[in-house]
Order: sequence, then C-alpha cells, then structure tokens
Amino acid sequence: MAFISILLTSLLIVIHPTSSAAVGHHRIHPQSITSAPPPPPPNPVQQACKVSQDQKSCEKSLKESPTKNAMEIIQTALNISYSTNRIAQSMTQSLYEASVGNLSVITITKNCLDHLENSAYRLTSTIDAFPRHEIKNCRAWTSAALTYQYDCWSELQIVNNEDTDLINDTMLFVNTLVAYTSNALSFLMAYDVYGDQTASWKPLKTERDGFWEGGGGGGGEPELEIPPWLAKSDVSVCKPDYDQCTYETVQEAVNAAPNWSRGWRFVIYVMKGFYEETVRVGLEKQHVVIIGDGMGRTIIAGSLNVSQPGVYTYNTPTLGESSLSHTLCSKNKDVHI
Repeated sequence: MAFISILLTSLLIVIHPTSSAAVGHHRIHPQSITSAPPPPPPNPVQQACKVSQDQKSCEKSLKESPTKNAMEIIQTALNISYSTNRIAQSMTQSLYEASVGNLSVITITKNCLDHLENSAYRLTSTIDAFPRHEIKNCRAWTSAALTYQYDCWSELQIVNNEDTDLINDTMLFVNTLVAYTSNALSFLMAYDVYGDQTASWKPLKTERDGFWEGGGGGGGEPELEIPPWLAKSDVSVCKPDYDQCTYETVQEAVNAAPNWSRGWRFVIYVMKGFYEETVRVGLEKQHVVIIGDGMGRTIIAGSLNVSQPGVYTYNTPTLGESSLSHTLCSKNKDVHI
C-alpha cells in the first residue's frame, strides 16, 4: 500500500510539471503578437495607366507629377502633351533651318511644323475646356491633336533615309509625343465612360471589340435642311464678267474672314463658274462656310500633285485647311471640288 502511494506521488510529480509546461507552451501572450502592416493605399496613377497602351511608360511620365485624383491626372497628362509638343516644334524648326538646299526635307519639315502648330492649338483648347467638363469636346480636340502629331511622324519617316542624327532624334521625340497624347486621350475617354474613380477604369474597348458608346441614333431625326443662316452671305465670289460680287477668287474671300471669330459664321457665296485655284483656310479663320450654286455649277479645281517637286500628299488638296474645320455646302448640292 505504501508502495502504491509512493508510485502515485511520483507520477503526479512527473506529470504535473509536464502538464503545466504544456499549458504554458500554448498560452497566448497579447504583447507577443506582431500586427501586419496595413496595405498601401491604391495608387491612382497606376489605376489610370491601366487604360493606356503602354502602362509602364505611362506611369513613368506621371511619376513626378502631383496627381491625386482623375481630374489632376488628366490635367497633368494634357500639360505634359502640350509642353512636349512645343519642344517637338522647336526641334522640327531646327531641322528645317538645317536643311537648306534639301527640298524634300524642307517641305516635310514645313508640313510637320503646320501639323504641330495645329496640334498645339487643339491641346490648348482642350486644356481650357477640361475644367468646364466639356469632355466630348476635349476628346474630339485631343484626338485631332494626336492625328496631327502622327501625321508629322509619318512625314518624317519619308525622309528618314537621309540618315542624319537630327532627323532621327526629331522623329523619335515626336513618337514620344504621340505616346503622351495617346495617354491623355485614353484618360479622357475612361473618365467619360467610367467616371472619376480611377479604380473603376479598365482597358478601353472600341467598336472593333463590339463596344458602342451611348448617344444619339435611332429613328425620328428630322431631315437635313439648309440652315436659315445660309440665306445671307457675308461676301461673294464670281468671275470677272459677272461684276456683281465682292471678290474674284475664293482665296481672297477666305483671307477677308475675320481672325479668331467667336460665336458666328463667316459665309462665302461662290457663284457658278470654274475657279482654278488652290484654297487654304488658315488656323485663325474660324467658322468659315463656303456655299456654291450646286454640283457642276460652282467648281473649284486645283492642280497640285505628288509628281511635282517638293509636293507631298498633304500639300495637294484643292481646298484644305491649316487648322480649323470648314464647312462646304450649297444652296442645292455640294460645291464641286
């Protein structure tokens, strides 16, 4: 009996420390817990650049900019595009001045300077309009700026076989400009489609992907009519034998249009006749409208073509623009060009 008591006491002595140690081993001490660091806040630039064509270069271009929300990101992207456009103009001007005696390069760089000036104008219009939330206008104007820049890059490609560092450097820089403007346009479209929360932005789709934005369409639109403001022209053009008009050439009438007009159209009525001339509407000639007497009656015919020295496709339109859109219509049908 004494032996059993001693044995039980020994077991208790052996088991008790082990059991106590086991409990102590699994005891949780609050002070020993290390909290996991909170996740970093979402980076709006990374979220926005998801919609660009090159996310890494997009993020790099915006890295040093104070961008906290969608509005700031878009404004910054537009400013970067505009400032880069101005540098591209300076580089192209240097190329133009260095190309004395090379008719091909001179013509191309002159065209390129026109494109970049038009692009700068469109970007300025966009930067001014964006704070007023004129998003549709901003998208249209930024798209136009991108087209002008790409046209410049495409024309520089024609003379890239000249193999000069200045041409190569200018072409590469304009290519960077195209990428920056493409970023700004993507942001504007994402803002318009998805809203001002960059977290909701996603890679953009187009009609090729089966995506169609909401907007007008459907039946019930009124038939097109001649607007009432066409009833009276500001100036007229006719052949010398008519002697009842303001000017004898269309270009003279265009030149007479006021510069930077706002809110009203300058209507030029070109009477029936054959006008052999090339007409250019300058950047400062806004809201110019040309009407004629109908197909086959009012005819404007130019003769520029790419087989002529120093002439490229950009230079050949019979009636072309240096910048802003012009309208061609007629009291009956279109002017025949």
